Amino acid sequence: MLNAGRRGEQIAGASAAVGAIISIQVGAVFAKSIIPIVGGSGVTALRVSIGAAVLVMVRRPWRGRFAARAARLVFTYGIAVGGLNLAFYKSLETLPLGVAVSFEMLGPIIVACGSSRRIEIVWAALAILAQILPVRHIAGVSAEGTIYALIAALCWALYIVSAKLATRTHDVDVVGYGMTCAAMLTVPIGVASAGSRLLLADVIPTAIAIGILSTAVPYALEYFALKRLTSQTFSLGLCAHPIIAMVLGSALLGEVLTRSMISAALCIACAAGGSAVTAYLSSNSKKSTSVTSA
Repeated sequence: MLNAGRRGEQIAGASAAVGAIISIQVGAVFAKSIIPIVGGSGVTALRVSIGAAVLVMVRRPWRGRFAARAARLVFTYGIAVGGLNLAFYKSLETLPLGVAVSFEMLGPIIVACGSSRRIEIVWAALAILAQILPVRHIAGVSAEGTIYALIAALCWALYIVSAKLATRTHDVDVVGYGMTCAAMLTVPIGVASAGSRLLLADVIPTAIAIGILSTAVPYALEYFALKRLTSQTFSLGLCAHPIIAMVLGSALLGEVLTRSMISAALCIACAAGGSAVTAYLSSNSKKSTSVTSA
């Protein structure tokens, strides 16, 4: 019964993680459609503020006691979420959706490789190859966009780690307070950049869709998933991001899929999956050694 219950928990966590991936990439498609109007900073301000408002209304973090010891985690979570969004949408100003997501995937790979000592150089090499392939063959890929995407990768790694720690803090709603913190950090930047364009009639409906699909829904689903999955298993599921992004970018945005882009997506997916599997096997090996020694 315990094994069946645990298996059910893992299936529920995996389903939530997949749902979050799809929701995020559909939201990214909406976001890219208004980037020419409000820019990456403006999209960030809209996404994070709307997402934070929805999460705060649903989660009502004020019901719990805010412990001072959790302030650092809340701030770290807010920095991770705000930085991830800002850097990613700035990268979309000059990069195709699938390419930007492939760069961004280095973050989960860093987390997944963190607990393993063997073969990780193979996954790192695959990840590096995935970054080189599209840049060499796609016109208009700027150094600025690439740098922003790599910053997003670092913020994503920080987000995974801080979100996992947040699941262990039961007396403080880190997600609710953290999203509020992220909004406080990113909204002033977006307002300074886009100004009154954020309030255009053509922008507001799309912004609401982005806030719900790209922030409120996935962060709630990921928080649910991280309670039931290890960081490494969660990172393994994220390997679907670049593939889904490229398919949606081609189908909905008209972005051209080249061989190098497809190869890059497959490389980054293999790197993410392989690094997570390696970490999992390494963890199990250590547990078996410990039991045998005992």
